[in-house]
Amino acid sequence: MRAYMRTGWMLLVAALLVAALGCSQEGPAERTGKKIDETVEKTSEVIEDTTEKVEDAAETAIDKAKEVGNTIGEAAERTGERLQEMSE
Repeated sequence: MRAYMRTGWMLLVAALLVAALGCSQEGPAERTGKKIDETVEKTSEVIEDTTEKVEDAAETAIDKAKEVGNTIGEAAERTGERLQEMSE
């Protein structure tokens, strides 16, 4: 019985060593997975940066449109005043 237990323990230790050594080496699937993770990370960063730039550009466009609207409003007001002066 002791011989079987000793053999069992030796097999268990050997299996654990093989498993530990096998897990420490990266295979092609692990390398591919890491590259996919890196690509997804970089893509997410690019999308985030692009989104921020688009938001900034949209805010700038809105501000410019408001300025143009104000300028047109002021010009219309001046034109109205001149027309009124001319009719007097």
